[in-house]
Amino acid sequence: MNLVVNNSALLLDRWQTVELIDAAGVTAALDKGCVWITMDGDRRDIVLSAGQSWTVERNGRTLLHAGAPSTLRITDPAVDQAHRPALPRALAAVTEWVKRTFRRISAPYY
Repeated sequence: MNLVVNNSALLLDRWQTVELIDAAGVTAALDKGCVWITMDGDRRDIVLSAGQSWTVERNGRTLLHAGAPSTLRITDPAVDQAHRPALPRALAAVTEWVKRTFRRISAPYY
């Protein structure tokens, strides 16, 4: 099996399969080609064409099978979170703190 990784993209030949184990939350985005996705215990078949993406919904075994030469990007939300700018996360944390703190204060009703 020839599996080429190029700048976080997987270049799959026709009929190649990638197996993901316990990959809940991981997103597969297809830049080019056609990929068939199936998960253990799930009756659905997911077929992606160029420009589409899909997020693995639960842990277990997930197979991604190329029906044509394909370029596939697999992203992990934990890695993406680490690379995001800190300002939006800090703002969200402060907003949450303000909500929790001032929710307890009540004005007297006369």
